[in-house]
Amino acid sequence: MRLQIIALGLARYLSKQSILEESQVDVARYGFELILGETFKYLFILTMAGILNVLAESMFALISVSIFRLTSGGNHCQDYWRCLILGILVFVGGGKLAVLSAADLFTGETILACFLIMLISVLLWAPGEAVHRRILENERFRFKLLSVLFLFFWTGTVFFLVRPYSVSIAIAGYLSMLFQVFSFSPWGYLFIDKYDALLAKIIGEGR
Repeated sequence: MRLQIIALGLARYLSKQSILEESQVDVARYGFELILGETFKYLFILTMAGILNVLAESMFALISVSIFRLTSGGNHCQDYWRCLILGILVFVGGGKLAVLSAADLFTGETILACFLIMLISVLLWAPGEAVHRRILENERFRFKLLSVLFLFFWTGTVFFLVRPYSVSIAIAGYLSMLFQVFSFSPWGYLFIDKYDALLAKIIGEGR
């Protein structure tokens, strides 16, 4: 059953129970659709990660990007299922790649290089707009500043707390954050648009 139908059913139920006015049904439907969609996506990604024994890596990557994306923005797929597939590739695939990576390559110099790439990208391109989220001019500086502050906080957390505990979790976090930075770069917009169009031809449209 499509998420839109479930969300609409919940909204109409609340309306029948006099919890919502009829004029609020569509707004509630959209809210329920977002909540159900994100919940299902997170559960599915984490279930896949658990099956592949990379749950901790994928969870840390998913949480990191989810928070960072709130302020940095970026391009994304226009269909729910294509977005889910990309999420599996980034978070589960990134987690598996992190486990298989050579830990001795993840040095302080590597962390510094990744941090500088992300910082310069944020200063140049963040926040990135999406189709359904246009950034107002008076919001740009605030979102850019919040992205920079989060980047400093996140990098310090990974270096002093996460990396000593688990190198693979730290690597997974960096791989996902680098992809997030890529998503609001000019090349990221081009790549994701082409990926989205290609996958649309393969699996079609529809939520």
